Amino acid sequence: MAALAYVLLPLSGVIAFLTGRSARIRFHGLQAIAVGAVWAVAAYVASWTAPLVTVAVFVAGAALWVTLLVSSLIGRDIRLPGAAHLERIAEGIES
Repeated sequence: MAALAYVLLPLSGVIAFLTGRSARIRFHGLQAIAVGAVWAVAAYVASWTAPLVTVAVFVAGAALWVTLLVSSLIGRDIRLPGAAHLERIAEGIES
């Protein structure tokens, strides 16, 4: 279920966060929301610059997206820098 949080960023992250029964699923939901939002903002800001920068931001975001999707699918939970507070939020919510 954690890998499904990354399928349609950030929409699937919201669904995973709200319906997740474990802290792991809720964490991946929150991380997916954050990645989706940051990726969209970064792509928008990059569009103000050279087209090559926009492509680079898109490719970097896509690589991160696939990495998070596959790693959570095989059970390796990657925690991005700055995501420690997301884990505390996910653990603090009791089902």
